[in-house]
Amino acid sequence: VAWGNSLFEDNAEYGLGMVLSVNQRRLHVTKCVEAAIQARVGTAEVQSALLQWLDKKDDKEMSQVVGDKLQGLLKLEADAKALPAELKEVWRLRDLLARPSMWMMGGDGWSNDIGFGGIDHAVALGEN
Repeated sequence: VAWGNSLFEDNAEYGLGMVLSVNQRRLHVTKCVEAAIQARVGTAEVQSALLQWLDKKDDKEMSQVVGDKLQGLLKLEADAKALPAELKEVWRLRDLLARPSMWMMGGDGWSNDIGFGGIDHAVALGEN
């Protein structure tokens, strides 16, 4: 989207919207993992990986390591068309198993010059 790269205030709000959407999707995958743990679906190895991911999901490096392990285990079941219903949504959202790093970059237009209100809204929300 061209305006997502604008120097004006839209860039800060657009970037904030992207961060909030990823946060909501990660919250959803977390709830799916919790449901799969509670339902005790999958092999013992899958259950162990789900528990590890839940413990490390906010750690940038470890969420990648455990997420990759979990994806490998789920891929075997997905390829065999044997993925339990409780794990299908985790599989669909597997791109969010590793905690993403999101950055917003902009010029003086969106930070303090032209239409500076956008960055104020993003900072006031208190999101990291």
